[in-house]
Amino acid sequence: LLLVYTILLQDNILNSKEETKALHQLFECVSLKVADHTELIEILQKMEMVVPNLTFIGMDNLGSAWHTLCRAVSGWKELGESKAGGKSFTSVLHFLRFPLQCLVDRESKFWREWGNLYSLLSAEGDVTIGIEHGQICSDMTERIITVFKSQDDDRKPTMLISQARCLAIMTEKIVFSGIARSLKHKQEEPLAGFKRNLSPLGSITKTIQHLNKICEKSLSLGDTELSELVLLVYSTLVTRMDQPDLLKPFLKLLLPNITQIFKEDNLARLDSGGLQDVVYKLYENLANLLENKLCHSKDTDLLDMMENFFILCFESKRPKIKNKISEVWTVTFSGLTSADLPLRLKTVLKKCASPGIKTQMSSSDSLSGELNSFPSSLEFMNNVVITEPAIEEALRGGAKPGTPVKTTRLSSRNSPFKEEKLMRSPLSTSSGGLKTKSPGMKPPAQIGRAHV
Repeated sequence: LLLVYTILLQDNILNSKEETKALHQLFECVSLKVADHTELIEILQKMEMVVPNLTFIGMDNLGSAWHTLCRAVSGWKELGESKAGGKSFTSVLHFLRFPLQCLVDRESKFWREWGNLYSLLSAEGDVTIGIEHGQICSDMTERIITVFKSQDDDRKPTMLISQARCLAIMTEKIVFSGIARSLKHKQEEPLAGFKRNLSPLGSITKTIQHLNKICEKSLSLGDTELSELVLLVYSTLVTRMDQPDLLKPFLKLLLPNITQIFKEDNLARLDSGGLQDVVYKLYENLANLLENKLCHSKDTDLLDMMENFFILCFESKRPKIKNKISEVWTVTFSGLTSADLPLRLKTVLKKCASPGIKTQMSSSDSLSGELNSFPSSLEFMNNVVITEPAIEEALRGGAKPGTPVKTTRLSSRNSPFKEEKLMRSPLSTSSGGLKTKSPGMKPPAQIGRAHV
């Protein structure tokens, strides 16, 4: 078996343009005979040795060789190899690292086989005694990070898509309930609090941290395909989060990068790449998570951590983002008083047009004494210019209650009512009483005009 692989994995055969179909058929046949971890590692070493001498066609043929071997390994009954200290999955993990290190990005069927083998490996690792839940994800992440650091800066942008594809497959297999159980069991260990600060999400902490680095790269490079993969991975993580105890460290790791995504300049670039639906899908998933897990929350520490995200969304020029964040705030932190809110966030909320948020801010401010009441007479006089002296004197309290205000010559001069008009009245008097003066009739001769 190894002799056949030694012949087939020569650079002059792999680089040949002729009989590639027959070569792929040979790889398919011999891969079915590989059934041992030792044989797998020896074949993998031969693949690594021939890589520097391959052309583009040679790399394609080598990818087919790895692909057929991956399908054969997925059919093994046990992927772990028994050793003195227990089961080890090192050989298969090393095999899964090979495409990231040596091959360029491949077609979808290639990554389906990679994902199938990883899924089987992860499931077997989670039920293996002595292996922490999510440990396979952590070990695979360490290998991915090692490959990323070892690559040249010129090659890194082209390999980021392969890394993002692997992270997309790995995050789909994360079970947060298992992570929560593992962290709970570690609470009694020495230095448990210190370890929890270093790895707030246990074994998957490094996976999310590496995803954040790839997200930063995608925003700086402006690569549409890479950005789409990163958005889908974030959306998958947000959708799968179902543990309230893990929500706070989860948001602490993810939210800063997601906030960067929703900045207007980044949104405009993603819109130009046709990723509007993917972006809003992530936003809706995150909003649903917050509404379901933080209903009527009183956690001010969590609010401080989420302050930048809320401010960015409330100040967004996009109605879809602004309206949704108002709904999220009403469900989550609307029960907090004004004194509990961060100062910057409080300022933004006071400008919000949402009736519910306005009610919250008004009631909170009135309880804390920040709501402006109706002004007193003195405050009114200091801020309003009055040209009528009589009114001004009455407002300033110069006269006692019930005392008629004297009309001065100045007040009469400034008054819009002239004195001669005040002396006339449309009413007539007689011994029989008052009669209304009709505008269309002359008064009787015996009745004169009366002066009021």
